[in-house]
Amino acid sequence: MPPYAGPPVASRSGDAASPLRLLAYLAMAIILIVLDDQAGWLARVRAQADTLVQPVWALAGLPGKLSNQVRDNAASHGQLVAETRELRNQLLLANARLTRLQTAALDNAQLRELLNVAERSGLDVQLAPILDIDLDPVKQRLVLDAGSRDGVHVGQAVIDAGGLMGQVISTTGGTSTVLLLTDPDHAVPVTVARNGVRLIV
Repeated sequence: MPPYAGPPVASRSGDAASPLRLLAYLAMAIILIVLDDQAGWLARVRAQADTLVQPVWALAGLPGKLSNQVRDNAASHGQLVAETRELRNQLLLANARLTRLQTAALDNAQLRELLNVAERSGLDVQLAPILDIDLDPVKQRLVLDAGSRDGVHVGQAVIDAGGLMGQVISTTGGTSTVLLLTDPDHAVPVTVARNGVRLIV
């Protein structure tokens, strides 16, 4: 058996060089740190490196920015849709209130006209709302929300702002039926105030 001659010379020299190389790196690092601290000449290198890295950072953050923008746009769109719906509902309510006010104003104007007619003619009148109206060519009548309990009786004349409108032909406790002047079968006895002549209208 041949005697052991030990490890190769190259291997021993490489192993011995490893600690020396590490010490050299540490020494260079310490020298660079001291020089940078004293002279600050590495600051320019860092600034240039930051300038080169900034586009990479911007590209890395771009997906997140796009995602946030899409989310914000979706939220803004949903908010706009909700606000539009709310404004539309408010507009519908305002139109409904305006219609009611216009109807009330028209009703008040008609009531004033009726009261003026009653005052001018000196008649004892009673106001009654219309419940129903039938304008059939052969039968033209309306139903009033006033009856015998309110003092309405058959044969009583019915007037509106334009004058004579018809005549009561039947009553119940709470309603009365009026035959309109435009009905073909209508006939109302009248007296001309100037000369006392009696006519059938």
